[in-house]
Amino acid sequence: MELSVGVIREGENPFQPGYHATIHVGILEKDEFLDGLFIPVWHCVRTFWGIRSSRKLPGSKITGELVEETEEEITKEVVGYLEMQLED
Repeated sequence: MELSVGVIREGENPFQPGYHATIHVGILEKDEFLDGLFIPVWHCVRTFWGIRSSRKLPGSKITGELVEETEEEITKEVVGYLEMQLED
């Protein structure tokens, strides 16, 4: 078994709509993923009156949101996931 950790990025610019960053923690066995844990870290969207919009409307704004979990909560989640995988 092998531990795989990485960051999945969708989009090119972290400050442009459509950009998403997610931490991926997975278990590999014989180069095949057995299971994975995905933790969203950042996403950037365009909103108009608080509603997501794909169009650049007058008055719309671009917002980026960082994950709401603390470092300790994320660590706890990853450790719990790994312990559960080792039990199986």
